[in-house]
Amino acid sequence: PAVTGLASSHRQLTVTVADSRARQAALEVQLNQAINDVKALNERLRLLGIQQPARWENFVFDWKGQLTEFNRIQGAAGAITTSVDSEGNPTLICKVRAGEAGRDPSTGHKRAEVLWNLSPWLLLEGDIATVSFDLKFPPTFPTTDLGAITQQEHQLLDLGNGGPPLAWELHGTRRRLRRMNAVYDRARQPEGGVLWVGQVERGRWLSHRYFSRKSRDKASGWVEAWHDGQQVVQHAFGDNMDVDALLYVKLGLYQHESAPERELWYRKIRLEIQR
Repeated sequence: PAVTGLASSHRQLTVTVADSRARQAALEVQLNQAINDVKALNERLRLLGIQQPARWENFVFDWKGQLTEFNRIQGAAGAITTSVDSEGNPTLICKVRAGEAGRDPSTGHKRAEVLWNLSPWLLLEGDIATVSFDLKFPPTFPTTDLGAITQQEHQLLDLGNGGPPLAWELHGTRRRLRRMNAVYDRARQPEGGVLWVGQVERGRWLSHRYFSRKSRDKASGWVEAWHDGQQVVQHAFGDNMDVDALLYVKLGLYQHESAPERELWYRKIRLEIQR
């Protein structure tokens, strides 16, 4: 009976793996079709000359304190809340709780994130994006060797390249700002393009700000970054854009499901695009 049961479990596991692979293949087909559709749409709009206004000045998202200002909330119920700090600034509280709620089955990670984007405008070659916010680690914030992301930037067409083009990350007690090329290649970037490394500081607000010139040309794209009022990255060149795409920025906590329950606080959230 034990042998029979083992064989039955093996067959069931084989079917489950095959089914998962089939679903993954179907999703990849859908993703590739969506990417091709967007590329075709971009080309049609370009040919028609109606892609978007030739120029805008200072497109700005300046968070005023309402969750409805964001395009999307990601996480378990109650994972994202708001408050006001001692100085009267609207504050975003992102908390990842223990348990299954909020777990992404495709990655085994959990998130408490907000997202906002440039829709319906497209990001173009040469645009300069500025992202800024203050972040506070609570006094009792626990650390773990399991990696986490505390803010990340994406473009619509980077979904298959292995990760966000820019991200503030957390590894144990270390923090880092990481950049990936538009077409991610681990052979070219074995360390994931780390631009800055610092330490977790609990219990006080830390300002974050970066400028990023978007380009498909390694000699034209660049990033400059400031942390806690100090410039930590000076004109780091590299390609950071694939094709004209929809820029979206995520802010909050994205971590492994085995990481402890944690929360982060954000304020003074701002996105600006200059063309």
